Amino acid sequence: MSKKILVLTCVFIISMLSMTGCAKNKNIKNQDNDINLNYKASVTISDTKDLNVIANKLFTKYLNYYTKDTVKNDLKLKNYKINQITIKDKGDLYFKFMVNFSVEPYNLETWLTPNGAESNNWINNKVLFIKASINKDVYTIEEKATSP
Repeated sequence: MSKKILVLTCVFIISMLSMTGCAKNKNIKNQDNDINLNYKASVTISDTKDLNVIANKLFTKYLNYYTKDTVKNDLKLKNYKINQITIKDKGDLYFKFMVNFSVEPYNLETWLTPNGAESNNWINNKVLFIKASINKDVYTIEEKATSP
């Protein structure tokens, strides 16, 4: 009799899973989005060595990537604004900068984490710390973090 109860319990569980489906874990979705937010923008600039100008062009290219039609809707931006860029460090092969920016995304939840304040469908005052590599006249975002 206990074998019959075990079999019925297994059938019941399998039936429930197949009827309801397995919901995607919200944390897994965020991890997927984090992976997709790892686009590494790169720019070639030979007319200036001003790191503020270079950082602005580099981060503009990064944000502009997410306005394209080829980007998943969860990650897509309607608009963005770079509020401030501050150069933090420079070496021969890299430089680091902090960027404060705002985005108007199609999906607020995707862009709200891990920082920023939501207001009128915008997420304002997001902050990222960027490490960019320098290879002659080519500058590439290598690392992004929410703290230095």
